[in-house]
Amino acid sequence: LIPDISFKIGDLNNTLILKEKYNVLSSNFSFHYFFENSVRMNTILNNLSENMTKEGYFYGESFTKEKIRKLFKNKKIKEEKEEEEEGVFSRDNKNTIYGKRDYKEIWKITKNFKDWDKPFSEISVKLYSIGTENVEYLIDFKNLKKELPKYGLQFIEGPDDFENILKKDAFKLSEVEKVLSNLFSYFIIKKVEEKEVF
Repeated sequence: LIPDISFKIGDLNNTLILKEKYNVLSSNFSFHYFFENSVRMNTILNNLSENMTKEGYFYGESFTKEKIRKLFKNKKIKEEKEEEEEGVFSRDNKNTIYGKRDYKEIWKITKNFKDWDKPFSEISVKLYSIGTENVEYLIDFKNLKKELPKYGLQFIEGPDDFENILKKDAFKLSEVEKVLSNLFSYFIIKKVEEKEVF
């Protein structure tokens, strides 16, 4: 038998109440866009809670603040003194970190804030395979873990990295590409109880 499955696409930036609740919600490589400030974070968490069945799941992947913090604090990453074929380098007083392959930049991350301890942090990211530079935000997963119970949600897996997955032979990534990929984490969140938030 083929199960009865339906899909919905909605803008989670705004309060979204669907006619029916869903067993599985996802946000692939985009969840961090909702973490500009506490209002947007609360909106996305409320949307997840309101539109997911009890015992339902939300999964996603996103940039991880702690991993990017370690990248920017890594003393081994230096400014490029002369033209290099490949590697990870910094510039602008280490406010920008970028990766090169075949003498070309393939990714770049610029830190648009000063205090790592603030809960909401803005970065600019350029992936040269896409071509545009976009403003994105970092998820402080320790803070998020504290917020989830207010919405009847909890982590059941992760956040965890892709390091073990990337070790498989199927992924032929350069070392510079692996540095970028390892800045992301995947996670699974479960709705464990109904909560009236708004």
